[in-house]
Amino acid sequence: MQEKLTMQQFMDLTLDRKQQYVLKTMNLESFWVMGYIRNPVDEKPFYFIEKLINPYTTMSLDVHIFIDISLNNGVYCSLPSGAKRLEDGTLVIAKVKLSNESKIKEGKIFSTTHIDVLVSENSDEILSLIEKTGMDLPIVALTRPAYYDRSNREFDELTNIVRNVAVQERESIKKLTEQENKKLEIQFKKLEAEEDNLNKKQEEHLQKEEEVLQESKKVNKKIAKLNELGFSIESIKIEDRKSELPKFDLPNKQSELIKLVQEQLALRGYYYESRFLRQLLLSLTTGQMIVLMGPSGTGKTTIIKQLADVIDANYEIIPVQPSWTDKQDLLGFYNPIRKLFVSTPFLDCLIKAKNNPDKLYFICLDEMNLAQIEYYLADILSIREVPDERLRLYSDFEYEQNLSEIRWFIQKVLKSNKSIEEAIADGDIDSMMHFEMASRYTNMQRYLPQLEIPSNIRIIGTMNVDGAVQAISPKIVDRSLIIPVMKQSKKEIIDSQKTIGRYPLQPAAFSSESTKNISSALRSGLNKIQQELTNLNITYNDRVEKHVHQYYNAAHDFEIKTKQQLDDLVVMKFFPRIHNTFEDAQIRGLIEQIKSELGEDSQAFKKLEHMQSRMKETSLLSYWS
Repeated sequence: MQEKLTMQQFMDLTLDRKQQYVLKTMNLESFWVMGYIRNPVDEKPFYFIEKLINPYTTMSLDVHIFIDISLNNGVYCSLPSGAKRLEDGTLVIAKVKLSNESKIKEGKIFSTTHIDVLVSENSDEILSLIEKTGMDLPIVALTRPAYYDRSNREFDELTNIVRNVAVQERESIKKLTEQENKKLEIQFKKLEAEEDNLNKKQEEHLQKEEEVLQESKKVNKKIAKLNELGFSIESIKIEDRKSELPKFDLPNKQSELIKLVQEQLALRGYYYESRFLRQLLLSLTTGQMIVLMGPSGTGKTTIIKQLADVIDANYEIIPVQPSWTDKQDLLGFYNPIRKLFVSTPFLDCLIKAKNNPDKLYFICLDEMNLAQIEYYLADILSIREVPDERLRLYSDFEYEQNLSEIRWFIQKVLKSNKSIEEAIADGDIDSMMHFEMASRYTNMQRYLPQLEIPSNIRIIGTMNVDGAVQAISPKIVDRSLIIPVMKQSKKEIIDSQKTIGRYPLQPAAFSSESTKNISSALRSGLNKIQQELTNLNITYNDRVEKHVHQYYNAAHDFEIKTKQQLDDLVVMKFFPRIHNTFEDAQIRGLIEQIKSELGEDSQAFKKLEHMQSRMKETSLLSYWS
């Protein structure tokens, strides 16, 4: 593997060494890249090639080739006068070269010209030249568009690249196939021997089990006779299998659930305060995204796993990567080369939830602030706010085009009048192309162009905070409930007589049906605190009001007192917007109002005190400090 350099180390290389370094670190065979056209809004004489793809691997181009500098995942190209402008989203391949030093320092590693940009329309011409099929070839073969009238130099060069790669891969695949066949043969013989041995052991076990059963019957008969003679002896009971965790009856009142969950967590060796569990369970009931923020080691990820176990839910832990830049990193992407959708654990969990509507699913985005949250999660958050809105994975046209190709294959190649479902279910796959079509159809049916986010999904993010943590943007704060997670006290340990078990809660238990208007007491407290925040130029929109209403109705179902509701909402919805420089005199009114409404023992007052102490050190009053 090529060791990565700093930008300055790269600049000190000769041009030839620079080219070798870029090709090796990006895993390119030559300076050809693929991407999608994006035109400027005002139709200026240039365009961009973005979302670059490595044509030799069909994966996104790895532009993280320097230790200290991030590169743009795109190429700038000027548009000559009179040249035809390509449409946005057009898939192209471009012959690129290294930019000059000043451009590279700006993060623009490649440059190209319009004459070196070719449109991808179909691969048949090149595939026929190299005698390969689309299934055999792991790179995109591209042809010139009809209007592209000039010499065949670039076209021939691309064809040679494709041919060389195909020949090398054919030899590599041949060797790998031979090696795999030998390994499979050895493994098959080993498995046969293991299976024979297992069958013998199973027969011996069953025989011993039957012998024990017969002996126990004989003993029980003797015990019965002794009991007839006046002895008191219990019969022998034989348990052959360990039973599953017991499932307890659900409480009559939702207000009892917090204590029962706390009890089961303690029995498992995990201690969480009732206040935190209250905030978490009520937030889950609202259906909004939840962000658990706090120092490392406070049990943010653990509570998701253990709570899922207690309430018999499913969960998926997804570690967020610093390299995530758009929704493809979270949801996957459509591969235009193989014409398959490449999924992710996040999307697969959404599909599982859709297929199991009676089961609750938690998706945990672990350390979600390692990447810019808006980049990869914006679509999810926006769609969840619109009723019946669907998540777009790829275009409907691409889906219909795929179906048309599969139908053509069945009718023209297989010479069959069967429907696609019948042809796929037939099971008599006799060629690689047939297998490719079956795989494509199976993939299409699982990953449809649009997906509705199931109502039994709950998205929970975790954030490790320290002195250098960045505040979450207002867009994310407005669409989330932020729950601080500190080190949990063991003062509330419950001496339970129960054993470890589960309370099988269905999604309906986490969707409040109440539509009550917010109580006058809560409304009064909210208005007073909001007024003080307005004096600090911190305002809130209708979305916040919606979340307050949802939380209030959930809290009403759980019989939570008004003062606790107010404390929760101030900490989880109002304070997260505080991130600015203030003088002590400016926040005095807010401090007094919180003290008056909630008292000095409230979580909101203690949080504000901590924020104020940090402000004296940094001059910044921040919820995230």
